[in-house]
Amino acid sequence: MPKVHGGSTETLGWSLISSLETYKGSSISLVRKGSGFNGLSTSLSGEVRKIELKTIHKSDDWFAINGVAGIEKLFFDEDYWLYFAIIPENYVVCTNAIPFLHKQVSAKIDENPTDYIRSWIALTKAITRDFEIKFIPRMNFKVRTPIRVMLKEVLENPNDHDWQGVVEEIWHLDESGRWQRDY
Repeated sequence: MPKVHGGSTETLGWSLISSLETYKGSSISLVRKGSGFNGLSTSLSGEVRKIELKTIHKSDDWFAINGVAGIEKLFFDEDYWLYFAIIPENYVVCTNAIPFLHKQVSAKIDENPTDYIRSWIALTKAITRDFEIKFIPRMNFKVRTPIRVMLKEVLENPNDHDWQGVVEEIWHLDESGRWQRDY
């Protein structure tokens, strides 16, 4: 497999997501960096998805979120979605962010680290404001089940798997350029 630059990989992921959302009849728009998510998908019925795209090329056992706004939305915004664009297989796995985190990320401090995250975000915002510095935190998340394994489990057992309520949709762009909803 030839070496692919990270920026090129992200472009491939956004191409897949844009193509999928357009195919589904939604419009997609990228948003400013400080918003906390990569884009908005708006369907004709008015439904809005706040999308954080993670392009999975080689490593599928971790992902990262940058910035206080993104971290805050990931943990606390019910309308926040994580889309995993799996390259080169051309799959898109659409997950609800909060249930995905509860299922995939191990927290040794207690069952629900919400209070700790809220405290950390408040302190981070205070430091940024009080010292007039630009502080951009980054969280790396090691997932319990790699994304490709999760994909395989859902596709092999669509009616009997542990991912219900976490994985909402799985789409595949086939060799002929047609989208197929697999889940």
